[in-house]
Amino acid sequence: MKIAQVAPLYESVPPHLYGGTERVVSYLTEALVEQGHEVTLFASGDSITEARLIPGCERSLRLSEDCVDPMAHHAVMLDKVIGMAEEFDIIHFHTDYAHFPSSKNMGLRNVTTLHGRLDLPDLSLSGAGVGGGAVADGSAGGAGSGTRTSRAEARAALSELGYAPDEIRGALDGLRDDVGVEEMLRLALRELASR
Repeated sequence: MKIAQVAPLYESVPPHLYGGTERVVSYLTEALVEQGHEVTLFASGDSITEARLIPGCERSLRLSEDCVDPMAHHAVMLDKVIGMAEEFDIIHFHTDYAHFPSSKNMGLRNVTTLHGRLDLPDLSLSGAGVGGGAVADGSAGGAGSGTRTSRAEARAALSELGYAPDEIRGALDGLRDDVGVEEMLRLALRELASR
């Protein structure tokens, strides 16, 4: 399967310092490559991966003295992703909801993991733009990150990646209920790769 992983540009993938989201993107990307998928990672140019790397900027932005507006870099990267969308069976966005209008209006096959807080009132405004993509709660203990939700979101994400229901059930069965969707996906992908 041809999969695009789209990471925020604030930290490299994996991060050198802070960067939980980028660490999760790294785990998922490397696990998918290990399984034999053709993975393209859209991330900062200082990222290290076995996937094909398409840099959205030369190096991570958080500590860059040259970066005044990180959103400009994200907009350029998302434009690259949209321009290459036909190359992928699915696009996995980790960049919050900036891509929702494009994903919805272009009918992109996508899944989105929201890694931040989901209890903020403004977030409900973005819900109308989700379109056909699955949205996973990647927050650690935020509203909506309950056990049933995490398991359902992991199931939806694995289904979007093309796994059969019996494979998904087998991969999720032995997992603890107190882990978030990111950890559940990482462990499930590892289990699927070992079969």
